[in-house]
Amino acid sequence: MKSNIAIFVLAIIVGLTGCARHEQSLTGGITIAVPQWYAPEKVASLAHVIADWNATHPQAAVSCKVLPGKRDALLQKILLAAQRGELADAVLVRNEWLGRLAAEGLIDPLPDALAATVRRSALPSLLLAIGDGQRIWATPFDADALVVWLRRDLADERDPKWTDQPWSLDRLASLAAKLTDRTNPAAVRYGFAFQGARSPNAANAFLPWYFGRGGRAVDEQGNLTLDAAPAAAALAWLMSLVKSGAAPSAAASLEQNDVFNGLAGGAFAMTLGGSWERGMLARQSHFGDRIKAMPAPTASERNTTTLLGGWSFVLLKKRHTDIAGFLALTLSGLVQREKLSHDSLLPVTVASLQQPWFLTSPDGPTLRQALLNGESLPFHKDLDFYLDTVATMIAEVSLGKQTPSEAAGLAAENIRQKK
Repeated sequence: MKSNIAIFVLAIIVGLTGCARHEQSLTGGITIAVPQWYAPEKVASLAHVIADWNATHPQAAVSCKVLPGKRDALLQKILLAAQRGELADAVLVRNEWLGRLAAEGLIDPLPDALAATVRRSALPSLLLAIGDGQRIWATPFDADALVVWLRRDLADERDPKWTDQPWSLDRLASLAAKLTDRTNPAAVRYGFAFQGARSPNAANAFLPWYFGRGGRAVDEQGNLTLDAAPAAAALAWLMSLVKSGAAPSAAASLEQNDVFNGLAGGAFAMTLGGSWERGMLARQSHFGDRIKAMPAPTASERNTTTLLGGWSFVLLKKRHTDIAGFLALTLSGLVQREKLSHDSLLPVTVASLQQPWFLTSPDGPTLRQALLNGESLPFHKDLDFYLDTVATMIAEVSLGKQTPSEAAGLAAENIRQKK
């Protein structure tokens, strides 16, 4: 990134200083906290924006605290550290955690000027996740989308005309059957695999199939909801792939890493995975250049759907007065371009979707469509309960303890009663 990014800083600061009610008038530096996989030494765009800010703001230089640990354990660490007031001025968190952090009084909404910048520039599909309808609670940093990763070389070999037909749930199931290879009984290659173990990741990976059947995450009143009929239909469709032999019978034991490693190693020909996995496929898989991103299909053969997630910066209660200016700088076009070109992290602003990468990359059209049309989970204090309920539903069906209809009905009722 060119150092002339600093040109944007002065205009940002003019609009943002003095806008937050709870900010401290500190003379020391700014501290941000990020998960270990976003450490500046791993994410060039973050390292560069910190360096450019520090070059023009030595009196408020940014330092980065790296948070170790896996994603599933990170929320509890952040909650405890924020309660003790020893975390940072801003911390990078999953969008799904925002409602709980706000409900527990650990973060503040964005000051008016920064909130206006986010509303104006951020992807509309992300606003449901970071705002409560009145206030904006976070500055988006990294968007992610769930897509179907497909071994294109195997599809071309087993079904040369597979691209001539509409991409639908039925078409995916048919292709999965053709991509399953049992010539080596000791090492079956399954056409499709999915996460069936109980975890938040499994819940997220289930939701595109649920949305594709017409399911909703929120009802007309803005309450969290799980519609039993489409949930049962999505579960039944996934289990039909197991029953047909196109997906592993041990789906109940598969977690996110198992599915990814199976795809990377050639044990699976198709899975639903995250956009962030493209970089890992390039580094870790001999098949990386043969794997194509496809949209998550629906039952209608007309539209596609995906779950759009991501990571955003939140403001802690006690913070530096200049932190809003730094966060606004992360939304600049230069940062968004470098995130995509150097770090393989999807942008979070509307303007960045015009980047040539979306036309030249094989994944570009699919990921651009996901960013434009994806569905985010809503800002809600009980979202962790919702995802845990969905994950339990999936595990019960994967283990054969309940039918899709039984599990979906019970999960829908539990979520309804939580209101």
